[in-house]
Amino acid sequence: MNFVLADISYNAQLCDFVRSQPIKGHICMSYERDPNFFAGLKIQGVDNQVIAGVENNKLLCFGCRSVRHLYINGKKQRFGYLSSLRSSDEANQKLSLYRGFKMLKELHQNDQVNGYITTIIDKNSKALQILTSARANLPFYRSLSTCHTYAIPAKRKIKSKTVKHAIKVRRAKTGEENLIVSLLNKFGKEYHFFPVFSEDDFGTNRLNGLHVTDFLIAEKGKVFLGIAAMWSQNHFKQN
Repeated sequence: MNFVLADISYNAQLCDFVRSQPIKGHICMSYERDPNFFAGLKIQGVDNQVIAGVENNKLLCFGCRSVRHLYINGKKQRFGYLSSLRSSDEANQKLSLYRGFKMLKELHQNDQVNGYITTIIDKNSKALQILTSARANLPFYRSLSTCHTYAIPAKRKIKSKTVKHAIKVRRAKTGEENLIVSLLNKFGKEYHFFPVFSEDDFGTNRLNGLHVTDFLIAEKGKVFLGIAAMWSQNHFKQN
């Protein structure tokens, strides 16, 4: 088994792999990426790499490395995100994890970042046990916190309206890209690992399918209180 950086020629195998391997935990989640695995990857970072274990042109395992600027302690830092670790039973018998992280180390040496983060579904004990085992060649993992994801009904039509205390919630308008970016960065830097945004992100793969008019802005008089958006990613990511 050889380790390579997978390109678009592996797209079909990558899509099949994530479709057939749901992540087990407190709930079981399938992270599908039809029709283009790389389209879903591009929203995770400016630079993305897929480390793949291949034998006779067959994909046996893979993991992703994404790099982008994030806010940490209110400061911009170039950071990495490791995700989508998948392995077949055949690969597990060939020290795939050890060899894959060895290649990751080489990639890091050629393109160093300040650190990496990984998210693991709660109760995915197998992944937690392996990644925190501190085995030879594995990176040192330290638990930081629990990330809660809330499910919000999205079928109701949202209307601009004024609520008590004169707080107005309105939809952003075309031409307000600068305002949106400034608010995202203003409020986002208060949170660790929040991505840094720029106006140039609109219309690119980094904000695939997210438009200015998808954002809602909360304001009171001339003071901006918050910003949020509903981002439909169904055309390139499915759970």
